[in-house]
This record gives sequence, structure tokens and C-alpha cells, in this order.
Amino acid sequence: MKSRTEYVRQECVADIRRQIAAYKRFKNLTGEWIDLNIEASKVNMQIAKKKGSE
Repeated sequence: MKSRTEYVRQECVADIRRQIAAYKRFKNLTGEWIDLNIEASKVNMQIAKKKGSE
């Protein structure tokens, strides 16, 4: 992804910074959620494998 620069009026800077912070938090939480889902899937596969071998 290419970065870009755009002019922002001084009165909008605080709002833009809040929006950027919210987006970064969203990206981090989404990544964490994906990691946890992958881990849960692995555990579920292990449980299913153990039940199948019993």
C-alpha cells in the first residue's frame, strides 16, 4: 500500500487523529481476533482427532 499526503485544515486535525487511532485499534483487534480463531480451530481439530481415535 502506498502512503499519501493530503492537506488537512487545522480545525480538523484532532478529529482526523481520533479517526486514525480508532482505525489502528480496529486493525489490531481484528488481527488478534483472527489469531484467536486460528488457535481455536486447531484445538477443535485436535479434539475431533482424539474423539475419532477412541
